Amino acid sequence: MAVNDFSDLQYELTQLRIEHWLHQELFSFQWWILVFTFIVPWLIWWKLVDKKRIIEIMLYGIILMYIATMLDAAGTELKLWEYSYKEISLYNRLMAVNIGALPVIYMIIYQYANNWKRFIFVSVITAAAFSFVFEPFFQWIGIYNTYHWKSIYSFPIYILLGVLIKGLIEKCKKVESSFN
Repeated sequence: MAVNDFSDLQYELTQLRIEHWLHQELFSFQWWILVFTFIVPWLIWWKLVDKKRIIEIMLYGIILMYIATMLDAAGTELKLWEYSYKEISLYNRLMAVNIGALPVIYMIIYQYANNWKRFIFVSVITAAAFSFVFEPFFQWIGIYNTYHWKSIYSFPIYILLGVLIKGLIEKCKKVESSFN
């Protein structure tokens, strides 16, 4: 198959996705859940965020967003899971979670859990909530479908995401302070 054939097929698939989104997904109950899951956490975050540490906290969140989005892209590409509903037709990742609820919740944890013991404890509880409450809920309402994936696989990933990024940020802060 020639490159142009792939390009043409990709364009046709995109057109079909847009049609499906416009007629099946947009303004559905599930779509509203996703919009709520994206917007409300950011509104809460803005009220709670320590404005004196906003750059540090945002850096933590942006790194988390990037890694979560990359992991989600890999999982959907490998057909481990898929999403039946999306906020935006051209984007087949779960934006409401990847750049909404997940980083916001972890940024709040990062801000308030001032020592490692507390941070890890709260991260484990959060990972359990995402893995064993939110993922099954999104499956139950038809947003999230798994094929070769189980919620138990997500659990350590959610913990590692928070812990590794906190470690990275703390290491960067130590390097920065050594030059001051």
